[in-house]
Order: sequence, then C-alpha cells, then structure tokens
Amino acid sequence: MSDAKVRLFWRIASLLSGILLVFGLGAMCLDYAVKGGIVFIDDHFPVALWANLIGLIVFVVSLLGWAKASDREGRIKIGAATFLLSVGIGILGNVIRPTDVHGPFSMLFLTLLPTSVLGLVLWLNAVHTKA
Repeated sequence: MSDAKVRLFWRIASLLSGILLVFGLGAMCLDYAVKGGIVFIDDHFPVALWANLIGLIVFVVSLLGWAKASDREGRIKIGAATFLLSVGIGILGNVIRPTDVHGPFSMLFLTLLPTSVLGLVLWLNAVHTKA
C-alpha cells in the first residue's frame, strides 16, 4: 500500500473514532441536559464506560498510526490539533459546570487527560524532530 493510502486510512480512522468518541461522551451531557441528571447512563454505566474506553483506545492507536505515516509538518498539525482541542473541550466543560466533578463532564475528563498528553507529546516530538 502506498504512503498516501496508509496516511488516508489512518486519518479517516482517527477522525471517525474521534467523532464517535465525542458523540458517545456527548450523549452523557445530553442526558444530563434533557433529564436533569444522568439517568440513562446510570442504568447502563458499564456499557458506557467500556464503550468510551474502547473508543479512546481506538482513537489513540489510529492517531499514533496517522502521526507515524505523516511527515514532520503533518505531525505538528496532528499534535497541535489534538492538544488544543482536548484542552479547549476541558476549558469549555469547566466553564459550563466548574465545580461538579460527578456531573455530565466527569467521564469527559477521563478521556481528555490522555488525549491532551498524547497531543502534547506528539506536538513537542514533531517540533524537535529535524526531518
């Protein structure tokens, strides 16, 4: 398979898994907004937790594959976008519900920490790479 096809595969896998992860975590926030609490997720918490964990693993693996298949400039963009989006979502969640650690954004922060660290590591690694 050519480099362009490999890069395209990892890019699509990363974007789709990221979108699915955001929608899965957004369902928890929507449940909170519509029902005034986490009703649906409480009834199906193990399923939601495993789905988010698997989604996070698939996202991280596909993001690493995309970064490995990309050149230096691509890795800089991937790392910066991952880090800045993760931190931005965390800040937005903190603005909406700043003191509620068991509220709608509690599971969101479980995924934001690894993705923001991964984005920062990818970004700094790409910046300090010569080629």
